[in-house]
Amino acid sequence: MKKRLAITRLLAFLLLVIIITACSDNEEVTNPPQDNATEQQQGENDNTDTGDAGTKKETTTSYPFTDFDLDADFNNINDTVDVDYEQETEKTEATYKDKEQELDLKGNEAMDKLDNIFSNFDFNKDTSQEEVIKAVQDAFKLPEDAAIDLEITFTDGTNKEYQLYNPN
Repeated sequence: MKKRLAITRLLAFLLLVIIITACSDNEEVTNPPQDNATEQQQGENDNTDTGDAGTKKETTTSYPFTDFDLDADFNNINDTVDVDYEQETEKTEATYKDKEQELDLKGNEAMDKLDNIFSNFDFNKDTSQEEVIKAVQDAFKLPEDAAIDLEITFTDGTNKEYQLYNPN
Protein backbone atom coordinates (compact mmCIF):
# COMPACT_ATOMS: atom_id res chain seq x y z
CA MET A 1 0.00 0.00 0.00
CA LYS A 2 2.81 2.39 0.91
CA LYS A 3 4.60 1.49 -2.30
CA ARG A 4 1.52 2.32 -4.39
CA LEU A 5 1.14 5.68 -2.58
CA ALA A 6 4.81 6.51 -3.19
CA ILE A 7 4.49 5.70 -6.91
CA THR A 8 1.33 7.83 -7.17
CA ARG A 9 3.09 10.76 -5.49
CA LEU A 10 6.10 10.40 -7.78
CA LEU A 11 3.91 10.35 -10.89
CA ALA A 12 1.96 13.39 -9.66
CA PHE A 13 5.22 15.24 -9.03
CA LEU A 14 6.58 14.39 -12.48
CA LEU A 15 3.34 15.51 -14.11
CA LEU A 16 3.50 18.80 -12.21
CA VAL A 17 7.10 19.38 -13.36
CA ILE A 18 6.13 18.73 -16.98
CA ILE A 19 3.19 21.14 -16.78
CA ILE A 20 5.28 23.90 -15.18
CA THR A 21 8.05 23.47 -17.73
CA ALA A 22 5.63 23.54 -20.66
CA CYS A 23 3.99 26.73 -19.41
CA SER A 24 7.19 28.66 -18.76
CA ASP A 25 7.57 32.18 -20.14
CA ASN A 26 11.19 31.77 -21.20
CA GLU A 27 12.95 34.49 -23.19
CA GLU A 28 16.19 32.51 -23.45
CA VAL A 29 17.39 31.62 -26.92
CA THR A 30 18.61 28.04 -27.07
CA ASN A 31 19.97 28.21 -30.61
CA PRO A 32 21.56 31.64 -31.21
CA PRO A 33 22.86 32.51 -34.69
CA GLN A 34 26.43 31.49 -35.39
CA ASP A 35 29.13 34.03 -36.18
CA ASN A 36 31.21 32.78 -39.08
CA ALA A 37 33.03 36.08 -39.49
CA THR A 38 34.27 36.02 -35.91
CA GLU A 39 35.66 32.51 -36.22
CA GLN A 40 37.49 33.47 -39.39
CA GLN A 41 38.87 36.69 -37.91
CA GLN A 42 40.11 34.97 -34.77
CA GLY A 43 42.56 32.98 -36.82
CA GLU A 44 43.80 36.07 -38.66
CA ASN A 45 43.65 38.65 -35.91
CA ASP A 46 43.57 37.60 -32.27
CA ASN A 47 42.57 40.90 -30.69
CA THR A 48 41.09 40.59 -27.26
CA ASP A 49 40.17 43.64 -25.27
CA THR A 50 41.60 43.79 -21.79
CA GLY A 51 39.51 45.82 -19.40
CA ASP A 52 40.71 48.02 -16.55
CA ALA A 53 41.20 45.01 -14.30
CA GLY A 54 43.44 43.35 -16.88
CA THR A 55 41.05 40.49 -17.53
CA LYS A 56 40.29 39.49 -21.09
CA LYS A 57 36.95 40.69 -22.35
CA GLU A 58 35.94 39.07 -25.61
CA THR A 59 32.50 39.19 -27.12
CA THR A 60 31.64 37.18 -30.18
CA THR A 61 28.44 37.98 -31.98
CA SER A 62 27.28 38.15 -35.55
CA TYR A 63 25.80 41.60 -34.89
CA PRO A 64 27.57 44.89 -34.14
CA PHE A 65 26.06 44.83 -30.63
CA THR A 66 25.45 42.62 -27.61
CA ASP A 67 22.39 44.48 -26.26
CA PHE A 68 19.60 46.09 -28.28
CA ASP A 69 16.60 47.69 -26.58
CA LEU A 70 14.04 49.41 -28.81
CA ASP A 71 10.79 51.08 -27.76
CA ALA A 72 8.74 52.77 -30.48
CA ASP A 73 5.45 54.57 -29.94
CA PHE A 74 3.12 55.51 -32.78
CA ASN A 75 -0.58 55.61 -33.70
CA ASN A 76 -1.25 56.79 -30.12
CA ILE A 77 -0.07 53.44 -28.75
CA ASN A 78 2.74 53.18 -26.20
CA ASP A 79 5.36 50.52 -26.94
CA THR A 80 3.83 49.71 -30.31
CA VAL A 81 7.13 47.99 -31.08
CA ASP A 82 9.23 46.66 -28.20
CA VAL A 83 12.42 44.71 -28.89
CA ASP A 84 14.83 43.42 -26.26
CA TYR A 85 17.92 41.44 -27.21
CA GLU A 86 20.70 40.60 -24.79
CA GLN A 87 23.69 38.37 -25.42
CA GLU A 88 25.72 37.33 -22.43
CA THR A 89 28.63 34.92 -22.23
CA GLU A 90 26.49 31.93 -21.31
CA LYS A 91 23.10 32.80 -22.81
CA THR A 92 21.11 34.96 -25.20
CA GLU A 93 17.65 36.38 -24.50
CA ALA A 94 15.25 37.93 -26.99
CA THR A 95 11.73 39.33 -27.11
CA TYR A 96 9.95 41.02 -30.01
CA LYS A 97 6.54 42.62 -29.60
CA ASP A 98 4.72 44.51 -32.34
CA LYS A 99 1.17 45.51 -31.42
CA GLU A 100 0.37 46.60 -35.00
CA GLN A 101 1.25 43.13 -36.35
CA GLU A 102 -0.03 41.35 -33.22
CA LEU A 103 3.38 39.79 -32.57
CA ASP A 104 4.48 38.71 -29.10
CA LEU A 105 7.54 36.52 -29.60
CA LYS A 106 10.06 35.24 -27.06
CA GLY A 107 13.17 33.11 -27.13
CA ASN A 108 13.88 31.21 -30.34
CA GLU A 109 10.77 32.53 -32.12
CA ALA A 110 11.84 36.13 -31.46
CA MET A 111 15.44 35.38 -32.43
CA ASP A 112 14.39 33.85 -35.76
CA LYS A 113 12.54 37.04 -36.66
CA LEU A 114 15.20 39.38 -35.25
CA ASP A 115 18.10 37.59 -36.93
CA ASN A 116 16.69 38.53 -40.35
CA ILE A 117 16.62 42.17 -39.24
CA PHE A 118 19.84 42.37 -37.21
CA SER A 119 21.93 40.64 -39.89
CA ASN A 120 21.31 43.54 -42.25
CA PHE A 121 22.48 46.26 -39.85
CA ASP A 122 25.80 47.76 -40.89
CA PHE A 123 26.14 50.52 -38.30
CA ASN A 124 28.65 50.67 -35.46
CA LYS A 125 29.38 52.84 -32.43
CA ASP A 126 30.75 55.62 -34.66
CA THR A 127 27.70 55.83 -36.93
CA SER A 128 25.67 59.03 -36.55
CA GLN A 129 22.41 59.01 -34.62
CA GLU A 130 20.48 59.90 -37.77
CA GLU A 131 21.88 56.91 -39.67
CA VAL A 132 21.21 54.46 -36.82
CA ILE A 133 17.64 55.74 -36.35
CA LYS A 134 17.00 55.56 -40.11
CA ALA A 135 18.34 51.98 -40.30
CA VAL A 136 16.11 50.93 -37.38
CA GLN A 137 13.06 52.72 -38.83
CA ASP A 138 13.55 50.96 -42.15
CA ALA A 139 14.25 47.54 -40.64
CA PHE A 140 11.24 47.54 -38.32
CA LYS A 141 9.03 49.47 -40.77
CA LEU A 142 8.43 52.29 -38.27
CA PRO A 143 6.59 55.38 -39.50
CA GLU A 144 8.53 58.63 -39.64
CA ASP A 145 6.39 60.13 -36.88
CA ALA A 146 7.21 57.32 -34.43
CA ALA A 147 8.76 58.26 -31.10
CA ILE A 148 11.85 56.08 -30.79
CA ASP A 149 13.91 55.24 -27.73
CA LEU A 150 16.83 52.97 -28.55
CA GLU A 151 19.68 51.78 -26.36
CA ILE A 152 22.53 49.73 -27.82
CA THR A 153 25.59 48.19 -26.21
CA PHE A 154 28.16 47.57 -28.90
CA THR A 155 30.55 44.60 -28.91
CA ASP A 156 33.38 46.67 -27.42
CA GLY A 157 31.19 47.59 -24.43
CA THR A 158 30.28 51.10 -25.61
CA ASN A 159 26.72 51.96 -24.58
CA LYS A 160 24.79 54.51 -26.68
CA GLU A 161 21.28 55.91 -26.49
CA TYR A 162 19.40 57.15 -29.54
CA GLN A 163 16.14 59.05 -29.26
CA LEU A 164 13.72 60.55 -31.71
CA TYR A 165 10.61 62.31 -30.49
CA ASN A 166 8.13 63.80 -32.91
CA PRO A 167 5.55 66.13 -31.36
CA ASN A 168 2.47 65.00 -33.32
